[in-house]
Amino acid sequence: MCAFLLTGCDSGFGRLLALNLDKLGVHVFAACLLDKSIQELTEQCSSRLVAIKLDVTKSNELQKAVELVKKILGTRSLWGLVNNAGVATPNGPFEWLTKKDYQQMFDVNLLGTIDTTLHFYPLIRKGGGGRIVNIASQLGRYAPSAAPYVVSKFGVEGFSEGLSKEASQFNVSVHTIEPGYFKTNILDKQKESINTKWKNLETSVQNEYGDEFRQQYLDVIKQFEKDSSENVQWVVDALAHALTARYPKDRYVVGYDALFVYIPMAYLPSTIQVLLLNILGKLTGIKIPIAACVRNRK
Repeated sequence: MCAFLLTGCDSGFGRLLALNLDKLGVHVFAACLLDKSIQELTEQCSSRLVAIKLDVTKSNELQKAVELVKKILGTRSLWGLVNNAGVATPNGPFEWLTKKDYQQMFDVNLLGTIDTTLHFYPLIRKGGGGRIVNIASQLGRYAPSAAPYVVSKFGVEGFSEGLSKEASQFNVSVHTIEPGYFKTNILDKQKESINTKWKNLETSVQNEYGDEFRQQYLDVIKQFEKDSSENVQWVVDALAHALTARYPKDRYVVGYDALFVYIPMAYLPSTIQVLLLNILGKLTGIKIPIAACVRNRK
């Protein structure tokens, strides 16, 4: 029986994937951050699913997870690893952020992915084949800003691309999932983060940007929220295909916005991207945020 380890199973894509794989009759190790999530998954799923507590930013917890998985698997190997754990805040314009904000994001989204893979890689390659699936984003190919989330997902793309070459000698393949905007709680948290960052800014910086800029920034997020796809099962299906298909894809671009707008835009020069964003803004009625100090110069 194949065995898979998934991180970030408290909610969203990770939780749905854990439930789906359990129904398929495979052995699932579902890593969660919260005790409540562990209890819920244990009650909802069969005995084939083992829910474990794991913070991917802590190497000691990762080592304990490895020992537990080894004990349960015995001589068997781990076929698949899904690095799904991630956060989308802190968020905001570059000047509103700090080095600590970037470090906080990287610790989970990028370094957490790398460290989890480092710990479980030997269990995957010893079987003579397996899959590593990393959750990236359309924002790992197209950068609308220098936000920590964007930079971290570009890092996940680079890590996946490089590891795929090294892992191929062990018959281990590496795959990236690049979702567009889907209806999860990520955008709600981003709106909260914007308002928190605004309150903590020095008065001089607030004056240069202006409250209208803050509101326009929030309006853009609200528009993304409105246009987000409700079919989160698309992402779960892509994850399952990457893990189980005979011929999986290297990259899975999931969502109409990712497929037809943002990732194609990534191939264009930045100046053209800005022009297209302004056109899209006029068509949708959403104003591109412009700082007060810039508007006043015009």
